[in-house]
Amino acid sequence: MGLMEPLLTERSVEPVEEDDDTIEVNTIDASEANGYVDDLNANDCMTIKIGQVFRDSEEAFTEYVKFAKKRGYAVRKQRTYHRDWGDKGICRRDFVCHRSGSGERKGDGEEATGNEKRNRRSIRCNCQAHMSICAIRNGDGYLWEVRGFSDEHTHDLLNQNEVRHLAAYRFISDHFKNRLVSLDKARMPLKDIMRLLEKEQNVEVGGLPFNVRDARHFLNAYKTIRWKNDPSHLVMICKRLKDKDNEFRYDYQVDEENQLEHIAWSHATSLHGYEHYGDVVLFDTTYKLNAYKMLVGIWVGMTIDGQTCFFGCCLLRNKRKSSFEWALRVFLEFMKGKAPQTILTDQDPGILEAVHKVMPNTRQALCLWQIGRKLPSWLGNKLGTQFKEFKDVFDQLPELETEEEFDARWWDMIEKYGLSANTHMGSLYESRHMWAKPYLTSYFFAGMRTISRLETMYAYINHTVSSQTLLDEFIAQVGRAVEELDHVGEQITAHQEMDNIDFQTGGPIEEHASKILTPYAFGLFKKEVISSFHYACYSNEPGVWVVKHNSSEERDCKVHHVVGEELISCSCMAFEHNGILCRHAITVLQRNNCFQTPDQYLLHRWCRESLTQLPIVDGELDGHKERLDHLQVLVAEFVEEYAKTKEHYNVAVEIIKNSIAKIREMGCPSSIGHNDFNDVDIPSVVLAEDQNGFENTDPVLWNTTDSITKGRFREESDKPRTECAKKQRMCRSSGCVQMGHDEILSLSK
Repeated sequence: MGLMEPLLTERSVEPVEEDDDTIEVNTIDASEANGYVDDLNANDCMTIKIGQVFRDSEEAFTEYVKFAKKRGYAVRKQRTYHRDWGDKGICRRDFVCHRSGSGERKGDGEEATGNEKRNRRSIRCNCQAHMSICAIRNGDGYLWEVRGFSDEHTHDLLNQNEVRHLAAYRFISDHFKNRLVSLDKARMPLKDIMRLLEKEQNVEVGGLPFNVRDARHFLNAYKTIRWKNDPSHLVMICKRLKDKDNEFRYDYQVDEENQLEHIAWSHATSLHGYEHYGDVVLFDTTYKLNAYKMLVGIWVGMTIDGQTCFFGCCLLRNKRKSSFEWALRVFLEFMKGKAPQTILTDQDPGILEAVHKVMPNTRQALCLWQIGRKLPSWLGNKLGTQFKEFKDVFDQLPELETEEEFDARWWDMIEKYGLSANTHMGSLYESRHMWAKPYLTSYFFAGMRTISRLETMYAYINHTVSSQTLLDEFIAQVGRAVEELDHVGEQITAHQEMDNIDFQTGGPIEEHASKILTPYAFGLFKKEVISSFHYACYSNEPGVWVVKHNSSEERDCKVHHVVGEELISCSCMAFEHNGILCRHAITVLQRNNCFQTPDQYLLHRWCRESLTQLPIVDGELDGHKERLDHLQVLVAEFVEEYAKTKEHYNVAVEIIKNSIAKIREMGCPSSIGHNDFNDVDIPSVVLAEDQNGFENTDPVLWNTTDSITKGRFREESDKPRTECAKKQRMCRSSGCVQMGHDEILSLSK
């Protein structure tokens, strides 16, 4: 089905189930008549008269709905009468105007109990318009005859532009239901969804057969039906992903009532990324899935290209210490027991205690972005207009270099703004050893401590997590985010490798670093080299250098360096925190005529050789993506080595020709598998799960990806498989006359 859908469609009304009493009042909601919204031609002559006969009651109701719409009102089913004799079947039906009856609510005038509905104004005005039909014998069956009819109204009728807004004529068809669900999964705002659907249908604003309110009610009902069964669906999806990719990791825990309590998972690419970039990890627990009251925990890091790297995700039922301990233990199991050097978290006592217990050798630090995010709620009302000034002063504290200076500035700030009795600030001062720079001398952060880097990471997390996301959709959403990160990282790496190196100074230190550091790390190093020209240094004692800025804006730094030795350190501790040599140390190296940075100050984490390090995998590479990634790493190293000289090039060409010939002798597969994650069959709309564990899908809401497919499904084709096979071509390589090698040849190129 294409994107275009007829705006006005019909649907059948479900038959009324009746009891065996004489008279039963069966109030039908206006939405029962929802489907009878056929567009009526202005020339249609539609009349209802006493004595008119219909084949069945539903046909009579349909005709009455069409008549009412043409006249400018809606109708509803009122009463159903049963026979007292024989089969006790239905003998009479009454249909009335939608404004029939009084507007008094049940319970008016009674004592309030707290469960009353909202006292909204009613549209009912005792309108007397109605149609009554009775069953008459016709051989072995029955026909339905109009016995009573009135078209006299006590209210004004609507014109055709107004009547379409009545609830009885608003309807969300199957096509639009699937479009709403799929666009909502993409986290598009509802108003934007409506605007997009109006564009697709080429209608004006409000021209759809439903409004924003109807769409919101449908999505809420859809989510309400599904959320109770989501936990079991989530576990099933994890099992499928595990079957598709043996490197996919997941674990879960149930409570005493056999309900899902915690679950955690990590993708294969995340495991490989952690092997290289797992030295510093941010464990974020900011977000929550509101519908399930489950806490979302995400582990992220930073690659050598400066991009956010996803390591794993968990959903926790509560914030207890035991929950965080379970999550951290499972994370270590996923990562083969390798704990990070440094982990960044928030101030939650449960997380801090859990990290200390599960990862005793890992250094803990508080996330500065989280602290800054909480300050407005802590002090905004108290400080008022002074808060901005306070925030500027507070932002300078984490970067002070000595404990004495930090304490002096802290207490000056507390006294100036009258915060000595504030419990939040007292707690923050007690934990200063986890966020203030003077107390973090031996911590390595890989550049993740800066506010700008943390903002980038949290922007990625916010893009991944939505409080309204359903559980079984959440894992697919995380998987897509991981693939997006991988794709962006590959693009950035390719562009950086192709771009020519831009030297700012042309000095030997800069040139030497460009051959070793990755483009991202070299960009950071280059900034430090450029900034070093604004500093001067002198030595008061052997091995100790004082580095001064050309202005008085910055305080002096002390650099320890002995000429001829390969050791250098600076009081600013930038290298210890980020792994990039600081401008102060570079100033001293240049002053002492050092033309290269000592090797131990070009960390392996930021070196180009880590780009060509093969991923660590267990067993064989079963997935096509993993094999492709592995080969790309080998080819990159191969090309770099054999392109250096003409002799190397000739040897490389001979090796490639021999390898291709050997692969052809082995034969080639007819097709290449799809991405393992995309092979998982996750139904777009899953409404329930039966006791046997099989999914029960709504027959109305089919997979939305099928709705834009033209033609017959492949599995329904009645052509023999041999007739559908692609015709093989003769290989175009010189000296080869075999068939069907174009695909492999293109890959080898």
